[in-house]
Amino acid sequence: DTDDTLEFSQKNDTGIDNTIKNTSEVKADSACGEEPKCDNLENAVVKSDKKKPPIEVNNRVRAYFTKGVDVFGLREGAKGWYFGTVVKTSKRDSLVRFDDDSTLTLPSAQLQCLRSKIDDPTLIVNDNHEFVCNMNPLILSISDLVFCFYQNGCNKEGIPFWFRGRIANVDSEMTRCDILYDDGEYETNIPIGKKKIWLVERGHKKPYWLDGVETDLRKRYCATKTRAKITVKEYNNETYVEKFWLGGATKWCSYDEFVTELFASLKEDRGKILTWPEDKPEDESKSPVAVQQAKKRKRKPLVRRIDKNRSSKKPKMERNRDYASRMLRKGRKEVSSEDEEYYDEDT
Repeated sequence: DTDDTLEFSQKNDTGIDNTIKNTSEVKADSACGEEPKCDNLENAVVKSDKKKPPIEVNNRVRAYFTKGVDVFGLREGAKGWYFGTVVKTSKRDSLVRFDDDSTLTLPSAQLQCLRSKIDDPTLIVNDNHEFVCNMNPLILSISDLVFCFYQNGCNKEGIPFWFRGRIANVDSEMTRCDILYDDGEYETNIPIGKKKIWLVERGHKKPYWLDGVETDLRKRYCATKTRAKITVKEYNNETYVEKFWLGGATKWCSYDEFVTELFASLKEDRGKILTWPEDKPEDESKSPVAVQQAKKRKRKPLVRRIDKNRSSKKPKMERNRDYASRMLRKGRKEVSSEDEEYYDEDT
């Protein structure tokens, strides 16, 4: 590797030219404990490797963003990985369609290919066999970073989205949970263990996402909420959170206690709370038994015997006479005015 700085120019889907700088010394966070750095907020940088396989169309990849948008706004605490599928490739760039249906052109050197682990298909790893996500977690905790199958695919757009968010609540039986998405929407009653949630990272293991957050919290014995700034610190291998209100009051609490209070407060501020739609039951009318019964009830079509020596189509007058006589044989008393022209009561 050389220390030369490589410059890539690209154009995103909005038509704005972006220039990013990447060095060969950049390392992935999971490899050495350091977060990848990027000068441009809209682009991702990951570790480069000479033996890295080429990016191909339909490959599952992930990209790292040093800043992102969550319920608290655009900030560094929302940094992280986003997953997508390669739509188009060139010598240096790749067009990626992310799971939230957004598209962005990124240098291929900044993408990591993903694949399932051989002994456990629910675990996704990269080319260096590093953990990426768990596609079917059975145990979840409040503040875990996840991707969820938004509204079970029953959204208005009709496109299945996987949106990023954090676990806001978990029931006592560990079968249902609530998720607060990064765009501020709150969804409840999401099933656990049904392959609808991807676990990316544990919130208590990387509490950096809370550091520097400013939000409205309720003081003790106070009915109204006041703006407070959050600071995260570790002491004796334990994570503690400091709440500093603008008035000067300060309170320390444990991480688990604070995140439970935080997500309960954010749920109160949501105007509309979504409920997870259950899977639609199978249509009983399409069952094999129902199909056979429908075939029996279906009226058999009238088979007409056609004389090859005669024309298959009768004149209009003759057809109307036949229709009138059939109606009388069936017991029908009324005959249409069109038929009365050609119907003779004497016959």
